[in-house]
Amino acid sequence: MILRELHRNVKIRLFEQFLSSMVGNMIAPFLIVYFAAHWGAPVAGAIFIINTLISIVAGLYGGHLADQYGRRTVMLRSEIIRFIATVVMMLAATPWMESPVLILIAMTIRQIMSTIARPAGDAMILDVCTPENRKTIFSLDYWMFNIAVLIGGLVGGFFFKDYMVILLAVVALMSLTSLLLLVFWIQDTYVKKQEAPSENQPHRPFRRIMGHYRIVLKDFIFLLFLGATLLQLSIQYGTNNYAVVRLANEMTHQLFFSWGDFRYVVDGYQMFGIINAVNTFLVVTLGVLIGKWVKKLNDKTAIYGGMVLYSAGYAFIAGSSQPWMLILAVSVMTIGELIFIPSKQSVLANLVPSENRGAYMAVNGLTNKGASIVGSAAVSVGAFVSSWSMAAAFSIMGILCIFVFSVIFSRLKASGKTEESSTSIHA
Repeated sequence: MILRELHRNVKIRLFEQFLSSMVGNMIAPFLIVYFAAHWGAPVAGAIFIINTLISIVAGLYGGHLADQYGRRTVMLRSEIIRFIATVVMMLAATPWMESPVLILIAMTIRQIMSTIARPAGDAMILDVCTPENRKTIFSLDYWMFNIAVLIGGLVGGFFFKDYMVILLAVVALMSLTSLLLLVFWIQDTYVKKQEAPSENQPHRPFRRIMGHYRIVLKDFIFLLFLGATLLQLSIQYGTNNYAVVRLANEMTHQLFFSWGDFRYVVDGYQMFGIINAVNTFLVVTLGVLIGKWVKKLNDKTAIYGGMVLYSAGYAFIAGSSQPWMLILAVSVMTIGELIFIPSKQSVLANLVPSENRGAYMAVNGLTNKGASIVGSAAVSVGAFVSSWSMAAAFSIMGILCIFVFSVIFSRLKASGKTEESSTSIHA
């Protein structure tokens, strides 16, 4: 699949999402440091916990809005407010106004708008993708996301502390670019189905929203998919949170490699940084190549094989303290991830009905929140059990994930719902 053959909405949405992910990683990880410097670490931590809870509600509301009023409308209005909030953050960071409180308020508004718009953007891609190009789109999306994280993290790391105002000005400019793309080039291909009018509906918006999500929660196959996704993400979040603590405590000065008299030793912090660097490097260099190969596999083969590599790699990251074993493990995990993710997203596209895509994508987004809780719990549990016990636990989660997907495929086969049966809108 050549990029120019994709629907215009897909190309613009992928680029707009790339910009959004990049600017998010330029500022979000460093704002907690900024707030901690002004109010202390406990307050800064509480701020981000509260923002996470707010984002859960905002995401569910955004999914409802996307199905009620259309994807473009929700994305456009959210981006307008997000742009204004970013400008306010920039002004509040200037020396003559410096106001952490105003930055916090604007940041919260910006995050709420981003979360509201996310289900609409995800649903827009599903509206126009086809069974033939899904894996290409999702592989490209994953590849671009990792590049955005890499660039955003590097730029933010170098410039946030000393050039915060200039960095926020760049973020505002990118937000304006996203806004112009939405105004002039994005088309809304979603057409809401006509519903029977109800006299009570306008006066009971909360009940209407709950009714909207009741449809999602009655979809048993989709709930199975959420369970499988939660298991997959919990392996990732749990291992990452646990491994960085374990390596920092266990690995002090270990030989990484030597050349003649030269010896390069690493500690746990450096080793975890190397693991992340290898992961990003492999995604960027192999993402497109593996994505082309995955297109030739059916979803079942790709998900089973990818999850075996994915969970095995993470298990060794959780258990091993040998530098080159960790490099091998992260390489295996990354290859499994590149095989698994596009096919998993292809299955998701097949499960989601066109008239409720916003709501389905909003609920699907909650799996990240659930996995982050599991990831935090892994650190606490890891303090009482051995590293290889944690590795075994993550391996079992991988096996359970494969089992749940096997049930999903059996249910889909029994219902006659195949990849080709998924509806999409062509333009």
